[in-house]
Amino acid sequence: MNWKQAASLPLTSITVWEAIHEDAQPKPGQHILIYSAAGGVGSIAIQLAKLWGLHVTATASREETKKWVKELGADVVLDHHKPLKDQVKQSEYFDLCLNCSGR
Repeated sequence: MNWKQAASLPLTSITVWEAIHEDAQPKPGQHILIYSAAGGVGSIAIQLAKLWGLHVTATASREETKKWVKELGADVVLDHHKPLKDQVKQSEYFDLCLNCSGR
């Protein structure tokens, strides 16, 4: 890890910690949707969510970012440029959702 990468960890990590761990208080086995997961906050969110024992569904749009979020630990990857309702199985549900897009 270089200095720039290390310097970015406190801001992104504390954002995820407060949004998911403190506010939502997740329990192992719960399902989380991380929308726009390939960015700084989203990529940390995937890794921390897996550490906390969550099932992670992440969204990304380009092939390289879909691959990236899968490598980070996402269990399922959806394309957020396509309707999500068409990609999510009817039986699938989410206990938590983190929107990292600002939209």
